[in-house]
Amino acid sequence: MPRLAVVFARGAVSPGDLLRSLDGAAELLFVTDGSAHSRALRGLFESAGEVVELSGDPAADAVAVKSFGPDAIVTYCERMLRVTADLADALDLPFHSPDTVRLLTDKHAQRRRLRAAGLEAMRFALVTSPAQAREAAAAVPMPAVVKPVRGEGSRDTFVVGDAESCLARLTELLSRPDRADGGYIVEEYLAGLPHPHHGDYVSVESVCIDSVVHHVGITGKLPLLDPFRETGQFWPSALDGAAQAEIAALTSAALAALGVTGGITHTEIKLTPQGPRIIEVNGRIGGYVNELYGRALGVDLVIVAARVALGQPVRLPDGPRPARVHFQHYTQPPLGARTLSAVDGTVRHPRARHRLFTRPGDQLPGGVSSFDLDLLSGDADTHEQMIAVIDECAAQLRFTFTGDGPPSQYSGRDLRGGPRYDPAYGADR
Repeated sequence: MPRLAVVFARGAVSPGDLLRSLDGAAELLFVTDGSAHSRALRGLFESAGEVVELSGDPAADAVAVKSFGPDAIVTYCERMLRVTADLADALDLPFHSPDTVRLLTDKHAQRRRLRAAGLEAMRFALVTSPAQAREAAAAVPMPAVVKPVRGEGSRDTFVVGDAESCLARLTELLSRPDRADGGYIVEEYLAGLPHPHHGDYVSVESVCIDSVVHHVGITGKLPLLDPFRETGQFWPSALDGAAQAEIAALTSAALAALGVTGGITHTEIKLTPQGPRIIEVNGRIGGYVNELYGRALGVDLVIVAARVALGQPVRLPDGPRPARVHFQHYTQPPLGARTLSAVDGTVRHPRARHRLFTRPGDQLPGGVSSFDLDLLSGDADTHEQMIAVIDECAAQLRFTFTGDGPPSQYSGRDLRGGPRYDPAYGADR
């Protein structure tokens, strides 16, 4: 049986899904990041294979992984892409090259490469110092987006309306003790096509095998909550064939420009009046995408990624478009909420099921980022019915939060449309 090293940290695929998908596919070595989360899972991983905890010494870690004799290496986590690329390079295993991983994980470098390939026209600037903050605020047209060069989950991503607010936001971010590694990027804000119930962007889920790109699907999105917090996704998207073809072609060109030759990618595309524009390209599976595409298309992208890494043949969907719409919705807490105090109600609907990720008493991260309290998944006959099902299910739940002020309670339906920010919880942190 082949041997597969799986580099793990908290990310887009849960440990349970990982073990279920990879069961029987290979002898497994779990290479973990040493976090408290990973250490708590060590017994689970040891029940399915061997475990190596990264020490932080690249040479020693490469020796430890090499002793397992892996035939391939894979990761499903954004923050472990660079570590995996370095291990693959040291052990002569197929994976994204270190240069490609740099482009996939550094938003400024990625923008520069896409512009050099003729795929990017927006103006943007890198900010790592107060002097660069002043230059960026003056040079980049407003409104603009400020976000970390390296990051995930929309952490510390903001829209700024003018140069003064841009400079103020950058000054505050740069002064933090937990400032982003690699600095921040300021880029022109892409105005999207408005829709009453759908988001103004999509993602493209792709599998690359020997430099040949196969687009598994284009995933529609539910509207974002301010500033960029995700609330859900669905498949198939509501786009027509011509729009999908244009988006697929743009994604293929971007992957080629970034040097992607193998593995799974998750590319986010903004739908603008001028046509599709690239938000970012990610070198791993998207969050919850495996669950969605497993139900919708019967494809397990976790095992697909493993088989691509091992050089084994894979079967990808290539059939008629299903008649049903499959969806996911995730509830976001109010910005500034500190603690989830209570969850009341039960979701009862024949076309949906509900999974709670948090429990009463759990601390919330605060600040500005996506933080999913739960996952509602289901299907509907049409995109319109999908929205009705989500609203009906969300109305059956009530969430109570505490912050600096008295407890506040909201139905899941309230949180679908906000609140964007609740002053009772104090300023964003």
